[in-house]
Parts: sequence; C-alpha cells; structure tokens
Amino acid sequence: MSRIIEAHAYAQQFEASHETVDGSKDINASAILSFLALMFIVAVAGLFLNLPIVTLIASAVALGTIITAAVKNAQYNA
Repeated sequence: MSRIIEAHAYAQQFEASHETVDGSKDINASAILSFLALMFIVAVAGLFLNLPIVTLIASAVALGTIITAAVKNAQYNA
C-alpha cells in the first residue's frame, strides 16, 4: 500500500516540506466559531430541557474557549 502511495506522489512530482499544516488562521477561526455555535446550541437546549447543569457546563466551556482563543491570538500577533 505504501509503495502505491509513493508511486502516485512521485508521478505527481510531490515534494515533502517541513511547513506546518495548521498555519492558516482562517481555518482555525472557522473551527472555533463552529465549536462556539455548537456550545450555544447545547446551552439553549439545556434551558429548554430544564437541565441547568448542561447549560452551565456548555457556557463554561464556551467561555474558556473564548478566553483561550483571545490569549493565543494575542500571543500570535505579539
């Protein structure tokens, strides 16, 4: 199997590099926004289902995500 993959890569003139795959901030931002949207849906569902613990946990996770993203963004821009 590995030889087949290597043959395809060679045929397409693939050259390996040491660049990071996750260098795009746009992809990371959309993933964070998607996660926050999911946490918002879970928190609202907790309200409608009368499960305050679910709402509290989802809100805490979302708040932690926002704080972490802000800190990482500040470190990235510094």
